[in-house]
Amino acid sequence: MPKDWKELVETAPTHAYQRKAKAKAQLLARYVPLKAFKAGSPPSYLYTSGNLNRCNPRGLACIYFGEGSETARAEFDSYYQKALTELGYYARTHLKAIIDLTDAATCKHFGLTKKDFTRSYAPKSGDLIPLQEIGKAVSRQSNIAAIRFPSNAMQKAGRVGYNLVVFQDLVSGSDFLEIMDGSKPLERWPKV
Repeated sequence: MPKDWKELVETAPTHAYQRKAKAKAQLLARYVPLKAFKAGSPPSYLYTSGNLNRCNPRGLACIYFGEGSETARAEFDSYYQKALTELGYYARTHLKAIIDLTDAATCKHFGLTKKDFTRSYAPKSGDLIPLQEIGKAVSRQSNIAAIRFPSNAMQKAGRVGYNLVVFQDLVSGSDFLEIMDGSKPLERWPKV
């Protein structure tokens, strides 16, 4: 019997999440190819491509960050696998509810195994993998703004790291995601 992803998301354990410290090591980090960033019209730190990724099917407006620059760097290097000039930047955030897939009880709730975090997210069959099904269900509700999950790139390197995918349309009210340049905000969801 197929899983009811909508029901599983609605009944999943959630918790608040924040990264607001001034130290870069305690902020979210992201690396993108500099050429792609500059090609934006205008360039946007919070650009969402809508491309298929680990926790989202094609067409969803979301953005991925690593918890700290080491995780963000590992993810960038594993994705691009060739020398590129990149732009690295940092974000602070406060979200009232996220699904934390680094928590064993939450993984059990969804029936996830370690394999679900390492399998190809673009299977040849065109079917969505469980993490994409969760992301799709998250995008169709209004209380949960993000999913935290283990970094496959860090695991391959024998290290531990975590990622956060934030869904643009779900960051509202007192929630925020803010790109920082020192103490100066450069870009923000929701826009003010």
